[in-house]
Amino acid sequence: LARPSPAPRLFSHPSNPPVRVLDSSACACAASSCKMNPKVPFLKELEEDFVQLTNSSSEMIDPKSRLEGKTIAFYFTSNSCVPCRTFVKKLEAVREECQKAGKAFEVLLVSQDYDQKAYNEYMSHSKFLSLPFEESALRKQLRERWQVKSWPWVVITDETGKILNPKANNLLLAGPENFPFHSPPVQEFGDLAPLSLNKQVCFFAFCQTEKEVQPVVTEMQGLAKRYPDMVFAYYQEDGKNSGAAMKMALKMRSFAKVKAKVSTLLIIDVIGRVKHHRYGVGSGEATTFLNDYQSGALVEKTGTGQLTAQPDPEDGKTYDYDLFIIGGGSGGLACSKAAAETGKKVAVADFVRPSPQKTTWGLGGTCVNVGCIPKKLCHTAALLGEALHDSTKYGWKVDSKKTEHDWETMIGNVQKHVKSLNSGYEKQLRTKQVEYINAFASFVDPHTVQLKYGWGEDAKIETKTARRFVIACGGSALC
Repeated sequence: LARPSPAPRLFSHPSNPPVRVLDSSACACAASSCKMNPKVPFLKELEEDFVQLTNSSSEMIDPKSRLEGKTIAFYFTSNSCVPCRTFVKKLEAVREECQKAGKAFEVLLVSQDYDQKAYNEYMSHSKFLSLPFEESALRKQLRERWQVKSWPWVVITDETGKILNPKANNLLLAGPENFPFHSPPVQEFGDLAPLSLNKQVCFFAFCQTEKEVQPVVTEMQGLAKRYPDMVFAYYQEDGKNSGAAMKMALKMRSFAKVKAKVSTLLIIDVIGRVKHHRYGVGSGEATTFLNDYQSGALVEKTGTGQLTAQPDPEDGKTYDYDLFIIGGGSGGLACSKAAAETGKKVAVADFVRPSPQKTTWGLGGTCVNVGCIPKKLCHTAALLGEALHDSTKYGWKVDSKKTEHDWETMIGNVQKHVKSLNSGYEKQLRTKQVEYINAFASFVDPHTVQLKYGWGEDAKIETKTARRFVIACGGSALC
């Protein structure tokens, strides 16, 4: 796949205490293979720009003397950050325990304060090394390079400059035994960092219950060993998810056009603009799905399409659709798209019986076709004509008496606009995988409708069944 440049950024991350850990030569982006390796070692970058470090005593310190051969936690914070005040105490304790245990670990503060006074106040009691306040360009560059969205925030790399963890907050707080704080092979959604999502190929499992989570996570852990440069994460729908995790899960589903509340496996490569999904998280499904992806057997349509209508738990019967909606106006369209988001098989039947003047119209209902929309457009035309006559009183040199209105032009443009809305609604239904049926629907029994494709005697007729129906046919316009 050709990689567009610059790579698109799809994901940002909600607030969370941020910490980044890098080794002594860390620099560029973060966390996976060649995409995460630095172009220039971090210490060399500082050396070339003549950057020194500082501390609470305002001493100027050679970066090499304190960072070489160590794993570095880049700590993004500010003097005004309230959550940081609790977080920093825990971070200080972890660093102290690591150093007592002889582990080569250092924390480097990257202040996000905007004025020297706030920075000085913070540094007066800080126990960490820091990039000087004067290095504002470098501090901003690091924040943007690693896509830090809030603070506190920590990033970690090994001594080659490869980022081990683009958002290590939770792992650091768990204790020094996690040194050197690599990203876990399989993560929860709430721990995902924007940098990983935008730089690495991601494999996600959306599970409905804890019973589904355990076996699929075990399977993903095995896959993570085979593909260490990929990101593996899971989301449990009925779990105690943070707001950050729920927001991220919603964004992922929306990006991949995956049905809500349906167990799903998802592969996303933002840089390559590739996304695949497959419904179901049964035994072996994750391995098969990833093998298909690696072999090139997947195409964009893999896993798409509505689920087969499920048996009714009340009578045990299987119908053509889970939900059938009669009427393609605003209510029927909104209902159909919302139902399809839950993974149900949905259809909308909409048909306009010809008026005595033989007029018909498209999908969207009365308001769009012969109501509010065309009325407002015609009303706007009338207002413009009235304003044209009044404009001479305001200095406009317009001969309003010679200006004529072309009725055919107005009506033609109004109809073009309405037809564009009709086609837009059809496209929305296709995107949501709702079946649109342009036929007149009438009930045969509580679970069956007759569909008549036309109004003549020779019109095609067929029947369809559904578990549930919504009647949203509204009323007819007087025209």
